[in-house]
Order: sequence, then structure tokens, then C-alpha cells
Amino acid sequence: MVGLIAIVVFGCGLYIYHVWFGNPFTKNAAEQKLVSYVKQIYPKKEIKITNGVYNAKTSEYVFQANTQSHRYPMCTKGFLHPKVTCDGIEEAYTESVAKHVNEEASKAIEADLKKAVPQVIKADAALSIENGQFTLEQNGTNSSLNKHR
Repeated sequence: MVGLIAIVVFGCGLYIYHVWFGNPFTKNAAEQKLVSYVKQIYPKKEIKITNGVYNAKTSEYVFQANTQSHRYPMCTKGFLHPKVTCDGIEEAYTESVAKHVNEEASKAIEADLKKAVPQVIKADAALSIENGQFTLEQNGTNSSLNKHR
């Protein structure tokens, strides 16, 4: 009977440890998944995966993808077959592209609006990129509104 209680207590302890801190087998599988993912998605970049930490709140491992000049977060989730849940390299690239596209769109929209409505002082475009989809918000500022503020 004492042996059974010891096994149950030990098993519960292991489970609680796994829930809060992950386990070395899952961490290794997650790291290997990221290494193969990076080689497949970014074959021409030299990227090293380091510093894996288990996030109990999201039940995923967060690693650091290091290039020569930057560090990016990379995440995996799953016990036996982990899946990549965040790619900081892709997110940084998407943000960079969105910023450039926003600047170009703002210039084009502002130029077109000024042709049609000369009182326009400034027009901005706010594009967001989600899952490869673009959305557009347009904001125009009329000079008569700014004169009274």
C-alpha cells in the first residue's frame, strides 16, 4: 500500500512539474522541430536556435532564433509532434513590408486626394497584414478642421 501511494505521489509530482516547467524530452523535440523548420523555410540564412524556455501559460516552448545581427522569438507547441506556433523572422519581415507599403500607399492616396480636394493637408493609409491578407484603412485630414483646433 505504501508503494502505491509513493508511486501516485511521484506521478502527480512529475505531472505538476511537466505542466509548469515542461520536460526535457518535449523540449528536445521542440528544438529539433525548429531546427528543421528553419532549415526548410530559410535555407540560405544561418540561424541558430537557442535558449528554449517553457511558457506554462501558453503551454509552448519559446526559443530564440539568432542570426548574425538579430534575435527573433520562435515558438512550438505540442507534446509528441510539436508544431511551430510563432515565427519571429516572418513577423519582423511582415512588419517591415507593411511599414513600407503603408508609406507608399499614404503618399499615393494623399497625392490623389490633393488633386480632387486641394484643402487636404495629410492622408494616411493603415495597412495590416494578417495571414498574407491586406486590409486598408484610410484617414484624410481636412485643413478646415485643423484651423479651429
